[in-house]
Amino acid sequence: MTNQEALIILNAIPGVGNRTIRRLVKHFETPLRVLQVPENALRAVPGIPSKVIQQIIQFSRDTFLQNEYNCASQHRVE
Repeated sequence: MTNQEALIILNAIPGVGNRTIRRLVKHFETPLRVLQVPENALRAVPGIPSKVIQQIIQFSRDTFLQNEYNCASQHRVE
């Protein structure tokens, strides 16, 4: 997974807005790292509600990305 894909995933997670994404990326340095850290590391970030952390942990990342690539392919987006 690339940082760009990780950022697309973070933007797709319900309850995760731009402010939360910026806070997480500032804390962990890259969008990819946000998705790689364990749950307890996410909980250590100030101002991130437990509900949002659960959304991040439970989001079906691989399925989402595959669906996005399939959609792009169907519409001939390169």
